[in-house]
Amino acid sequence: MNRTPQRLAALFLPSLFALGCNRAVEVGARPDAGIHVTDPRPTKAPLSEWRGHFPQVIDREVDLLFLVDNSDSMGDEQASLAANFPRLVEALRSPELGNDLPDLRIGVVSSDLGAGAYGLPSCETPGGHGGKLLSAPRLPGCTAPKDHFLAYERGATNLPVPADDPVEQVKAAFSCIATLGTGGCGFEQSLEAVRRALDPALNVNPGFLRKDALLAVVFLTDEDDCSSKDARLYDPAQQGISDPLGPLNSFRCFEFGFRCDVNDRLKAGPRQNCVPDRTWLYPVEEYVELFKRLKPAGRVVLAAISGPPDRVEVGRDGSEPMLRPSCAVSKSAAAAPALRLSAVLEGDPTLRMDSTFHSICDQDFGPALSRLGRKLVGKLSRQCVAAPLLSASGSLLCAAGDPIGSASDGRAVTCAASCLEKAECTVEEVLAPGTPSAKATPIPRCPAPLFKDPAATCGASCPCWRLVTSADPAKRCDPAVDGSPYRLEVVRSAAPVPGAAVQARCTATRYRWGSRDLADLTQCD
Repeated sequence: MNRTPQRLAALFLPSLFALGCNRAVEVGARPDAGIHVTDPRPTKAPLSEWRGHFPQVIDREVDLLFLVDNSDSMGDEQASLAANFPRLVEALRSPELGNDLPDLRIGVVSSDLGAGAYGLPSCETPGGHGGKLLSAPRLPGCTAPKDHFLAYERGATNLPVPADDPVEQVKAAFSCIATLGTGGCGFEQSLEAVRRALDPALNVNPGFLRKDALLAVVFLTDEDDCSSKDARLYDPAQQGISDPLGPLNSFRCFEFGFRCDVNDRLKAGPRQNCVPDRTWLYPVEEYVELFKRLKPAGRVVLAAISGPPDRVEVGRDGSEPMLRPSCAVSKSAAAAPALRLSAVLEGDPTLRMDSTFHSICDQDFGPALSRLGRKLVGKLSRQCVAAPLLSASGSLLCAAGDPIGSASDGRAVTCAASCLEKAECTVEEVLAPGTPSAKATPIPRCPAPLFKDPAATCGASCPCWRLVTSADPAKRCDPAVDGSPYRLEVVRSAAPVPGAAVQARCTATRYRWGSRDLADLTQCD
C-alpha cells in the first residue's frame, strides 16, 4: 500500500455523474463547478423537485457527525478542522434561540475500518474503529466529554467540569476528541464508517442519533471512499503489475471501483465516462438510501471537505499506476478526486440541494464550516427553500429586484417582476410525523395579495402557505448558503399544534442561485 502523501493523494476515482467527461452535462451537474450546459443556453430549465420538512415549534436539535480521515497524510487537515471549528459554532448562534446555540450532539468517527484480516501496515486491527464514536482525549491536558459524543443543551454540556463559558468549552472539547492523529488505515472506508455509525439497525452508537433532530454529516478526507464489500480487494498476496489486482496500493479502489472509457492500468492519461462498478465496493446508492431512510426529506445536510471531483487522470509512480491529484497544496501534499463522495452528495435531488462541497486544498476550512453553520440555522428557524423554484413550464419564479446572477452574455440579471405566487407546491401539515398514526392535512396556497404584502393577514384563508423574503437580515435566507432568498411561511390565525410539522414539495431546478444557467432562464412565464 502506498504511504507517501503523493501516492495517497492519487487514490480514487469517478462518480455516478462522470464529472471528468468532456461533454455537455444535464441539469444534475453542479453549475458552480464550472460545468455548464452547451450553448445555445436554454431559456427553460428541466424540472426537478425540492422537498422540505419543517417542525412548527422552535427547532432546537442538531446532531453533527464528523468523519475524519486519520491516514498518515491528514495531520495538517485535522489541525485546520480543530482550529476552525469555532467558526461553525459561532455561525450556529440564532436570534430565534436567544443568540444561543441549538441543542447539539457532536460525534467523531474515523475512516479506519481496517483491511479485512490481512494485517496490513496501519490496518492491523480487523474492523479498525468500526464506526464507533471516538471521544477519548487526544491532546495533552484537554478535557473530553463524559459520553461517547459531545453535547450542549441550553447552556449545559456533558463535560465533567462546569465552565463559566460552556460555548467556549465546547469549542475546546471538540479539538480534544477530533484530532485523531495519522496512524489509520490507508484504505479509507469513509462512507461505510458513517453507515455503521448511524444505521439504527446496527446500533453501534446507541443514544447519539435523536429521532427529531436535524442531521449534518461532515466528511474530512483527502482521498475518495474505498468502502469494500469484499476484503479480498486488500489481498497482499498480489502485488505485481501483472497480477489480477495489481500493486498493493489504493489505486485498486479506483481500478475495481469504476468502469471508464479506458480500463487499462498500464495506459496513462485522462479517463472519461467513468461509472461505479458494484463488484468490489458497496454501491453508492446504498448510502443515498441510508440518508433518505434516516430522516424526512430536507432533514439531512451533507458536507464534504475533500478533493474536487472534476479531474480524473491516471499517471505513473515509477512502474505503478496512480491517480493524479485533483488539487494540491504543495508538491508533497495533495488530494485525490472525491468522486464516490460526490456521487452520494449528488445522488438525490434533496440531498444535492442541501449539500455543500469545499476543496480540502484551500487549507482554511473556516469559510466551509461557517457556511455549514449558517445553512443549519436557515433550516432550523427560517424554513428556507433550498433551491430556485420554477413554474410548470420551467421558467424562474422570483421577487422583483432580487439579483439572479450574470447571464452568459455578461449582463447582470435581476428579477423583473414578482411571481412567487405561481410556485407549483404541495404543502401539508403533518401531526405525529414519522409514526404509524401520522395524519397529513393539505394547506392551500395563500391568495396572491398575501405573497406581495408580508404584513397582510389571512382572514378566512387561514391557514395558507406563501413564499416570502424578510427585511430583517437575521431572518433572511441567503441564496449563497440556503439555496434561494425565499422561505416557506404558513400564515395562521392560531398557534400550530405541538409536534406538528410542515412538509412541502415544489417544482424546482438544480441550477444554483447566481449561476449563468439560472440567469439565462426566462422569468415568470
